[in-house]
Amino acid sequence: MVLPPIRPGPDGFCGADHLNVLAQNLRPNEKAAASRTRRTVDESKTSCLLHLHADHLYYKRFKSVEAVVAQVASYMQAVNDICDKVDFDGIKLINFKVKSLSVMTEEDKNNPLYPLYIGPEKLLSLFSESNWGNFCLSYLLTNRDYSGVLGLAWEGKAGNWGGICSKHTTLRNGRASTLNTGLVTVQNYGHSLPSRLVQLTLAHELGHSLGSPHDEGSNCGDLGSSGGKGRYLMFPHATDEVRENNDKFSHCSVRHISKILKLKKDDCFVVSDQPICGNQIVEAGEECDVGHNDTDLCCFSAKEPVGVRCRLKPGKVCSPSQGLCCGQDCGFKPSGLTCDEETDCLRESVCSGLSPLCPEQTAKENLTVCSEGTRVCMNGVCAESVCMKHGLQQCDCPGDSMREKCHMCCQQPDKPETCASTTSSVLSRHFQRKPLALVGGAPCSGNQGYCDKFHVCRLLDADGPIARLKNSFLSFDDFDDVAEWMKAHWWVILLAILTLSGVMGCTVCLCSHTLDTRDLD
Repeated sequence: MVLPPIRPGPDGFCGADHLNVLAQNLRPNEKAAASRTRRTVDESKTSCLLHLHADHLYYKRFKSVEAVVAQVASYMQAVNDICDKVDFDGIKLINFKVKSLSVMTEEDKNNPLYPLYIGPEKLLSLFSESNWGNFCLSYLLTNRDYSGVLGLAWEGKAGNWGGICSKHTTLRNGRASTLNTGLVTVQNYGHSLPSRLVQLTLAHELGHSLGSPHDEGSNCGDLGSSGGKGRYLMFPHATDEVRENNDKFSHCSVRHISKILKLKKDDCFVVSDQPICGNQIVEAGEECDVGHNDTDLCCFSAKEPVGVRCRLKPGKVCSPSQGLCCGQDCGFKPSGLTCDEETDCLRESVCSGLSPLCPEQTAKENLTVCSEGTRVCMNGVCAESVCMKHGLQQCDCPGDSMREKCHMCCQQPDKPETCASTTSSVLSRHFQRKPLALVGGAPCSGNQGYCDKFHVCRLLDADGPIARLKNSFLSFDDFDDVAEWMKAHWWVILLAILTLSGVMGCTVCLCSHTLDTRDLD
């Protein structure tokens, strides 16, 4: 399946809009029966059960199944903190639960998802070809560098044409796919992403799966642009700010999601107030959870009878499924052993020797420099520009050079005329004229572009260079597909064929009269 180029999304890129176009083009010609509306909604069905697939690259990044599970648990907590507080036009307490977690601990070269150099659209296409119809949604977790692309998901539509509750369906191209899928990567421009950014990326893509497009257009595009609270979760352009609205759905998103929930929710959402034994995540009411691994030494698997499964085996102190501080011998790891590594803004965590849980990391002092010297920490998050440390504001560097736009520039508060580079004499007492290049993926040019790995500002382009060139000549935006363009411009094709034929004829004619050097003898 060939997918169109992706388009920008928050803190990088998101391809939901172009996937929508593809889904529209791949639908069978018959009318979808799912264009109905529901008269009533079951208020008790509030849980969307997920399948999460961590590929071998994701596993390699976190080094153990227990670490992968810990990451997934933090993602789900963050996503549910966002969603279960929202009133979707009377539908409340929407939440996500992991029904199944598969972790690829070994490389399988026969797996179509194995090759490293698969583009995000192709990767999602391959992942979607599996039958995930037994789940509300299925998401792929990976650790691939897509130079700004952090996530991709099919937008929620009525019926099987994307998002929640979509079933395995044969598309117009003859292939079967399940469009209830998405993917998230934890790497960008060679850097591992902080957990908060991964959590927001997953929440953004799940927003698409629930039916929300990006916040854009005359009514929704400027939401959060004033007042200092920041853009909302579904805003499409790059941002590295940490603001109040960043983890909230706008009223535009709530309206779109509410519509899809009323249409589709009851098809696959469930009443779920009990833990799911077998998903490898220890939830309330469980002592441990090792999935269906009935050879585990510490914990009874989900294959055991009710009352036994997801319980510690006799004589065992703990299970590695409980946390990173429990060893494979079913005992606590030694005190002082590192379980969470130090980051720019968080200190390392060490095991206590008394619990299987890895203690929560503590924040470094506010204004600690992070992100290669371009930002500072606030409350454990690399959240603000380094300009703030000196009572200044970050600004877009003056000039037309795309390279200079990826330099750090600061200004006096609310005085844009004072904007200057850290190399300037004006700011020398703060930065000693030291050049500071923005890191790869950082927004530039008024959040209308991003800095690449060579520290050059690349303006966002919804289609990419090939599509832009194509559109400039052929205006494909005005047509549904190539066939319609050909019908409307048949004379262009005919003229091109005649011209090409003429050129070829002249070439043959000239070549047939080429001077033979033997005639000169």
